[in-house]
Order: sequence, then structure tokens, then C-alpha cells
Amino acid sequence: MTENPVEEDRQEARNRKFQNACKIWFCPSEERISRELREMPQEEREKVWADLSGNEKTSQFRKDVPEEPEEIARALDEMSTALQEITDKPALDLATKQDGEYVDGRSFRLMFLRSCEYDGKRAAQKLVEHMNTKQQLFGDHCLGRDIKLSDLNEEDMKTLNSGGLQFLPERDNAGRIVLYGHVESVKFKERENLCRALFYSLMTALQDESVQKLGVIFVWNIMSDFSGGYDYEADRLAIQTAAAVPARPVARYLIFKCALWKQVIEVLNHMISPYLRARTRSIHGCHAEVMYSLKCLGIPCDSIPSDDGRVVVENQKKW
Repeated sequence: MTENPVEEDRQEARNRKFQNACKIWFCPSEERISRELREMPQEEREKVWADLSGNEKTSQFRKDVPEEPEEIARALDEMSTALQEITDKPALDLATKQDGEYVDGRSFRLMFLRSCEYDGKRAAQKLVEHMNTKQQLFGDHCLGRDIKLSDLNEEDMKTLNSGGLQFLPERDNAGRIVLYGHVESVKFKERENLCRALFYSLMTALQDESVQKLGVIFVWNIMSDFSGGYDYEADRLAIQTAAAVPARPVARYLIFKCALWKQVIEVLNHMISPYLRARTRSIHGCHAEVMYSLKCLGIPCDSIPSDDGRVVVENQKKW
């Protein structure tokens, strides 16, 4: 058989990319993440690898998520029972009074089950937290319905239109949606503007059932120089908001150039749950280096709306 040098070169390039991706996935630079992964049961570690890789050949990841009717019915019953046992849920109770069909609807509750890997008790608690957060951000009047664009005020819209938070127009290699954050471009007058824009964006994306099933990848671009000040409270509130939304995070990549950001990243990683921390990886290097790493990880780098320091908002406006 005649060898094909072009195909051999392509295969070698694919192998290099996969090896680079494995190095990032399996060898996190943060000692705390490494330690928690080592202490994690093997079954849970396998779930982490599946989420990070999105590779059906080398992990348990499955693009077509099977949902057996009997299992869904069981999980919904478990969720309903758990909700009945939670006595302190005023926001959820008010939402039920406003529109019980919306709150008790099968499709609405399935979002929470999918985000909690079909654990009814966890889904019930997330629904309660979701309504509490929704009430804090938007008030009482819209608890019994979806948040609409018209629910955002002028400052919220400025945050949304800044392009600092936007979904990439292309998905990753496994078909997962990618939320791209360009920290330097995120603009807000009050921290609540950021949280409302984030809540609306994620809940809108979740109208697509595939997003509910496959999860969301988060990419945070902090490639700017470190000026010495950082709004940790804004990040804490944004993390809290994202945690109350039924979007399952499958990977979180923090890309940075200046080594001084490492301390900030350490604090931010302390704010998130162990579940999300296990799926967090930091990528340090110049713009070309981090873009290559993201490409190895299956992120559609050609659709990332920024270069070294400028964010493009055209795709965000279309969205």
C-alpha cells in the first residue's frame, strides 16, 4: 500500500492536538483542583472527563442523551415529593399562585432535572434557588413566566449589548454551546445589570432542548494586563446567578496572559462549587498559544469575537 504523506501529516497534527487537550484536562495547573480530582470517586472522575472532552470514543460522553420515559416519570415524582418537603420557598409559592401550569409544567421541570443529572432532590432545590434569584433580580411580577427582553432595563441592555458576554455562533466539536466572556468588555453600572443580563442570556439559550441535555461551556477571556483592582463581588453575584439557572456547566476555561491574574483566578475558583471546580481549567500564554489550546479542546476559535484586546459585537446583536 502506498503511503499518503499528506494524510500522515494530518493524523500527526490531530494526535498533537489531542495530546495537548489531554494535558489540559488531566493535569490541571491548580493544586486544589488536582487534589480534589484525586480524592474523587472513580465514577465521578469519569463523568468529569466525559464532560470536558465531549468525546464519545474515549469517554462516557454521549451526544444523543437517552431519556427513558419510566426514569423521567420517576425523577419527576421524586422532584415533586422533594418540593413538598421544602417548607421555606416563598418565591416558588408565589410563582405557583401566578401560574401553576408554568411552574408545574413538565418541560419546565425537565430543565432542572437535566441540569442536575436527573436527581429529583437536587432539581427541587435548584428550582427553589432559581425562583429566589429570579425574584431578587426581577421582582415578583414575572415569577410565573419566562423572562423577556422587555424585562431588562436600559442599563441591563447596555450590559447585554456590550458584547462582554455572548454565545459563540458555532458550537464546540461535541455540539455544546459556548458562552464567551471578555472580562475587559463587560460593562455595567450596577452589578445587578450584569446578573440580569446573564440570567436572561442563559435562560434564553435553554429554550433549545439540546442545550439542556448537552450542557454549556464557559470561556472567560482575561487576557488583559492586570491593573491591580478587581470586582470580586460582581463575580460572586454572577457565579451565584449562573448556579441558579438550570444550565449544566460541562467545562469552564479561564484564559490569561499576565501571571498576576493567577491570584485572582485562585480566589474565583474558591467561589465556585466543587462540581464546577472539577471542570475548570486555566490556560496561560500569549494570544496565539491560548487560541491553539482552545482549538485543541474543540472550541471553535474562528468564531471567538475578539483579538488581543477588542471584542466584536456583530454576532451578539444578531443573537
